[in-house]
Amino acid sequence: MSSGRGSGSDDVVDFFLGDWNITDRRQNQRIRELQEGLDQANQRVYHERSRLRSELSQVRGSLEKRLDAISASFDAFVELSDIRATLAMFDGTAMARHRTRQILSGQRPDELRLDDTSAYWLVPAALGLHALTGGDLGTARVRFAEAAERDPLRAEVFSILATAVAAPEHAPALAGPVLPKLLPALPHEVDRWQRALWLLAADGLLGEDAREELRLRTDTALREQGLPQGDDSTRRIPRVELKPERAPVNLSGTGEIQQRLLAAEQLSALRERLEHTLVTPSAPGADDAGRRRTAPARFAAETLRLLIDEGSSEEAPLIERAAQLRAVVEGSGSASADSGRPRWDARVGTLSQLLHADATDTGAPADRRAFALSFESARTLSAAESLAHRAQQPWRGDVVITEQGQRVPITRDGPVGDALADAEAQIARRYMRGGSEHRHITLSAAAIGVVLVAVGLSVGSPVLWIIGIAAFGCSGWGVYKDSSGRQQTMEFARHQQERMRTSVDQGVAYLGALLDKTEADGARADRDLDAIRRLLADG
Repeated sequence: MSSGRGSGSDDVVDFFLGDWNITDRRQNQRIRELQEGLDQANQRVYHERSRLRSELSQVRGSLEKRLDAISASFDAFVELSDIRATLAMFDGTAMARHRTRQILSGQRPDELRLDDTSAYWLVPAALGLHALTGGDLGTARVRFAEAAERDPLRAEVFSILATAVAAPEHAPALAGPVLPKLLPALPHEVDRWQRALWLLAADGLLGEDAREELRLRTDTALREQGLPQGDDSTRRIPRVELKPERAPVNLSGTGEIQQRLLAAEQLSALRERLEHTLVTPSAPGADDAGRRRTAPARFAAETLRLLIDEGSSEEAPLIERAAQLRAVVEGSGSASADSGRPRWDARVGTLSQLLHADATDTGAPADRRAFALSFESARTLSAAESLAHRAQQPWRGDVVITEQGQRVPITRDGPVGDALADAEAQIARRYMRGGSEHRHITLSAAAIGVVLVAVGLSVGSPVLWIIGIAAFGCSGWGVYKDSSGRQQTMEFARHQQERMRTSVDQGVAYLGALLDKTEADGARADRDLDAIRRLLADG
């Protein structure tokens, strides 16, 4: 009975202790889950804080840049306002520029009155342009001369450029006495205004006398200055990428032939470029006078605008600074306040570079290209003759086929002398010099067989006799293997010799085709050179 009661009380205790253990485990599990959730939340907060810190630094940097830009823009605006207030005092000179632009744009007033208290050269020049566009050439000459007394260079450049833009029919008459003074000699480094006058004369807009005058001055300048460093006839040669047919075998010594082919291709490319540049179809009904009355180059009109916008001597630095500050304001502070604007007297290139650009510009007027080519023709013809000479130069080199370590010189008729036979003999010796691979086994087995058979016969032992016969069999097997291997080696050597003969035949055929092509290209080079000579003579 006591045993039964003790067992029942233990069950009751276990029951209550078990429930307590289950509750404790659940609480521990919940605590762990809460701890993991807290760790994850801390990690998320850390990452979010890092991201916000990074974004804040970017925003701070962006705000600082924006504030700097706004500050620079505001400073520029304040300075620009001060400069504008100062420029407002030059109302007479500003009106002269405004009226000049109006006349050039076709909005000519019937009467032009300008304040002439500042001795600004543009005031009489604008009055001369007004008279010129009204058909009064005499008054225009007087006004332009008055402007030249104040500033000879600017006034005379203005008179030619403005006449070419607004009244091109009077340009030859006005340019005749002025152009020799403006361009007494062409410098090595050409200014923008000199280039503008050059283009007008080369295009024929200033008349044939001005064109011929420019030709004489250019020729004199080229003779006196010579060619700049690195400016030789090779610059006239077009770049051509020659992709020769791949040789079927390993050939060396064809580089000279490839150079002849390349020279012929370059000569053809030079002829095509000259044809494209010089042979320009004329418009239906176009005559010489019509081509002379074409619109002036945009370059000349832009140079004229820069000259007008420069301002008087007192205004010029203020106008320059105002343009810089305006760029800063319009760029929201991003532009530099020290950046300059184009000038009418800036350097634009060397004499030789500009001539070459005109000669190769397919969009330029035909008169301008022909004018430039009259100076470029000598160097272009020299380059063409050099290419033709290289394309027709006789080939005296050696071509060698390298196959299986053997070098066989060839010509278009076949291998040179006994070179192929020597190569085949060398191949045969290479494969036959090894001898028998089973010689030692054959001799040893035969010797052992003789000894064993002799001993077996003398002592009457059939075992030794049988072993001796087996040794003779092994020796026979070695003889058979040697014979079979020798036949295979000879067959492989013959195969290699046939491969050598095939490679030589392919190399000879390829060389013959290559030489035939060079001969055909050489004949074409003669025709291309004659065509280039005709083009340059007609141009």
